[in-house]
Amino acid sequence: MDVRRGAGEAWMRTTRNVLDTLRRTPALLQSLLIRTQFEQILLTTLLEWQPGSLSESLRSDAREVLPRHVRFAEDYIRTHADEPITIELLTGLTGVSGRTLYSGFQKFRGITPMRYLRDVRMEHARSDLQDPARPHSVTEVATRWDFFQLGRFASEYRKRYGECPATTLRRTS
Repeated sequence: MDVRRGAGEAWMRTTRNVLDTLRRTPALLQSLLIRTQFEQILLTTLLEWQPGSLSESLRSDAREVLPRHVRFAEDYIRTHADEPITIELLTGLTGVSGRTLYSGFQKFRGITPMRYLRDVRMEHARSDLQDPARPHSVTEVATRWDFFQLGRFASEYRKRYGECPATTLRRTS
């Protein structure tokens, strides 16, 4: 951290100020509360001002805490994406109404539960198309992941990944 300018300089001034205060008044160290406060200010400003891999997440005010029913539905969808999944099944498993499930997904994910399911299945389809160990066709992969309208599958795939499914398959063969 460059302590000669910017945030580094501000952190260094803060640190010097805290240390000078403690040198002038050593009795302050006797108080656990004061020691903790000094430690907190030094560490918090260091974490905030020192650029690092977590800098953006520390600055983010919004912490995402998913409701239990959304988290459970997502986990179920990811684990059972190759099985038939309906709203009725998800509401039965999560114990909430369809309206509550839809609004939770909409609020926290910006999509419906069924769109989330399609997205997960599309990720699996792409993974299968990229797997050279599996002999397959685009039709096999699409229908395995519950995409029976092949034109729509190809269109969505192209929009999402910037190429048609057959191109992905050819590249990995």
